[in-house]
Amino acid sequence: MSCITECAPGPHAFLIVLKVDRFTEHEQAVITKILQYFSEDALKYAVVVFTHGEDLTGGKTIQEFVSKNKNLSDLVKKCGGRCHVFDNKHWNKQQNNYRSNQFQVEDLLNTVDKMVMKNNGGYYTNMVLQEVEEEIKKEEEQIKQSSEKMPQEVIRQQAKANDRFLIQMTGFATGALLGAFLGVPAMIRSTYTTMRTSTELIRLLKYIPAVGMTAAAVVGGGEVAIIAAGALAGVAPAARAGGTVGQDAAKAADTAWGAAKMAAKAVINNTRRTT
Repeated sequence: MSCITECAPGPHAFLIVLKVDRFTEHEQAVITKILQYFSEDALKYAVVVFTHGEDLTGGKTIQEFVSKNKNLSDLVKKCGGRCHVFDNKHWNKQQNNYRSNQFQVEDLLNTVDKMVMKNNGGYYTNMVLQEVEEEIKKEEEQIKQSSEKMPQEVIRQQAKANDRFLIQMTGFATGALLGAFLGVPAMIRSTYTTMRTSTELIRLLKYIPAVGMTAAAVVGGGEVAIIAAGALAGVAPAARAGGTVGQDAAKAADTAWGAAKMAAKAVINNTRRTT
């Protein structure tokens, strides 16, 4: 939820970072996951960035390297041809600007600026990010009422750092994910019998991308961060409904982890009652 609140209502640019090396099935799997998580629309806001540019021998450019692999070439094309390389050894200005980090950084930033202009200053967004942005603005309004002279930037930071806000948004994100997932009829019956404990919930969430949903469950320190990136257009209404149910259930939670569990239980019970 920290990740989502920091980039709400959406990021202007994605950097897809790869190493100058063989583009194997592993790298292709990473790209496939990105497309599952964000859809190809995200590539309108993406730049492919390669590291270890010093491994390009014989004066080869990154464009020549990319052209040798069809999958890699297709990816760069989907990103509007935006492709850059960084040398890991040549940190000082070189005689050849192409191998200079100073030049490489400036070149990348110029590409990002041009991309933002091409997108008319727009940013990638989705239902979850939009919902979080609306909630942030509500928090901002409450803070303004008691602190009229506080700078807007400080107000926004306080709104995003509010524990109650994070708990509510965790409930919403968990509910949205499960609501969309349970909206896929073929999955409903098997879900009832497998999702009985928190551990099973985490395991299930990890597999949601395989059925077209976007989720990542990161476990650590006794808490779970549910990061929701989007839903297929056909199940977006179910995701929003689940988000509402999850957010309401999370009102009784004291922690984000508790909010996730309460939201999951509420959405599952609600689905049982309506099917």
